[in-house]
Amino acid sequence: MSTNKLTLFAQAVGADVKELKQALGSKVSNEALTQAIEQAKTALKADILGDGVPEQLDTLKEIAEAISAMNGEAEQAVVQKIAELGQKVDAIAGLDLVAVYTAAKA
Repeated sequence: MSTNKLTLFAQAVGADVKELKQALGSKVSNEALTQAIEQAKTALKADILGDGVPEQLDTLKEIAEAISAMNGEAEQAVVQKIAELGQKVDAIAGLDLVAVYTAAKA
């Protein structure tokens, strides 16, 4: 999977953040930026895991251990979900986030 589009998007966002920070000077505290980053990470984790995931299954290691403890019927369901996830990742990789971001700025 190519990550060029995601890299370009991250660079565009980074450049704009840098420009905004320079424009705002010291009006934005590091604490506020840290809090915004933590909120974004929490939201992304919730999007990836979905709603209602128990705490004991919130890491890949814990999920893998739970899968290994399942019997054959559950394994097929897990394989299907992994295939679906692969399709979603491919769809994300095809997004031109730089174009979307640029259009949103205009």
